[in-house]
Amino acid sequence: MPLLFAYASGRRAMLETTGTAAVTAGDLLRFGLKQASSAVPQSLAGSLDRIVLSQVGNPAALGQYAVAQSVVGAAAPLGTAIASVLFPRMSAFQGDHGERRRVELRMLYLSAVSMVCAVLLLLVISPWAIPLVFGGAFAPAVELTTWVAPGAVAQSLLLITTAFLRGRGPPGRASWANLLSLAAGARRMVLLAPPLGVRGPAPGRVSGTCAGFGP
Repeated sequence: MPLLFAYASGRRAMLETTGTAAVTAGDLLRFGLKQASSAVPQSLAGSLDRIVLSQVGNPAALGQYAVAQSVVGAAAPLGTAIASVLFPRMSAFQGDHGERRRVELRMLYLSAVSMVCAVLLLLVISPWAIPLVFGGAFAPAVELTTWVAPGAVAQSLLLITTAFLRGRGPPGRASWANLLSLAAGARRMVLLAPPLGVRGPAPGRVSGTCAGFGP
């Protein structure tokens, strides 16, 4: 039902907007499938470390990791908001490739600084916030926040980078970036989880996310 509603709404908007007569339902479907191929692995990557840990760790370790990730993940909406703002801006960008590249790098740098500051603030307050909110039994999660923090920053920067890729045209390259990140992250998490225990998925997530910057 939501899919039918979205299709009907899209068709109505397309018909009511001037200058879009050449856009067909097939065009919208193809673009939507490419967009979904990017969004699905991106969503899976966000929970892949917990999935791996649930298979190689015990429930107590998974609980500690989930608490640490939820605290650090409080900064994730900032990355989502930045990507949502930058995507339409870069889609409408009219400069040449070199100028566009410089603008993207400058925006990525400013976004990285913003994300690092937000995550550092969460790390500072986590020693008292975690026991206060979740209870003293989850105090070990405080140490884990320092392990999962780099992954949170990297994931947000990948989200912003894929927004740049989508702004350049069809979202095919963004899909490849997210698929590569998912595949590399899964492999490295599986390799690192047994020797490092509950800490293993965190560096695996970072290295997997960084692999997505390649395309």
